[in-house]
Amino acid sequence: MKINLFRFGKIDEELEDEIIYNITMVYEKSGLYPDYLEIYLYESTRDMEARLYRDATEVGAYYSGDIYFAMHDAYYGWPRIHICLELLKRLSKDIWIGGLLHEATHAILHGSIEYYLVSIPSDLNAYCLANKLSRDYCLSILHYISLIVKDYHVTKFLLKYNFTDDEYPFIEYTLDVKDILVEYGNIFERVGKNIILLSVLKSVATAIPYLNISKYSTEVGNTITEILNYFLDDYKIDFRGFINIFSKFNMDFAHDLNLFTSYILEII
Repeated sequence: MKINLFRFGKIDEELEDEIIYNITMVYEKSGLYPDYLEIYLYESTRDMEARLYRDATEVGAYYSGDIYFAMHDAYYGWPRIHICLELLKRLSKDIWIGGLLHEATHAILHGSIEYYLVSIPSDLNAYCLANKLSRDYCLSILHYISLIVKDYHVTKFLLKYNFTDDEYPFIEYTLDVKDILVEYGNIFERVGKNIILLSVLKSVATAIPYLNISKYSTEVGNTITEILNYFLDDYKIDFRGFINIFSKFNMDFAHDLNLFTSYILEII
């Protein structure tokens, strides 16, 4: 395995070493790894945003504008992990370690471009045409659906290789969607509500595999139920129905993407 490291701005060497250690820990413990990996370290959010926008635009990938402290893409055909130290330093260490484990796993499971240049499923395309929705809006829906599927796959992988306790602080962090729900309450157009719903379901999907871990299942289940109940006035979404969709996943990206797309189109 070869790792190329790129630095933008002033990067603390000790923190850099910790980041590399935690990323490579996934590969050492699982025995699985990408042949080649690029890691980008950014001192500031501004530098990271500029890079991600430029690269997505260059390859024709959808760019949502969402920025997290750690992100993964494979725009050029190989896995790349982007880490913003400005954002990372605002978090407790156990949370950002879990986030690095998450992105390191994306590099194993989703390290090629087909996971980022995804064709619009026929039923989603038909839905957008029937409702006279823009192509950008259609791509936004697809973007979040693909993230939901990929993030669920990542957590399944991490639990399989016994990162259960290491990852859980990040899961708790991911399920803290209070600010997003406040934003949802201030939006009245259905198209806007749909996107926020999907962004929240992304967080929920990341946590779902923990429902099978007895140590965490009650806490995670209660949190997910509370989140889903928030949307009941606008959507026919319930805990059992939502969880049942994931029980039909087979860890094949295309299969699971189409399955979840069909489910989403039934409720939005």
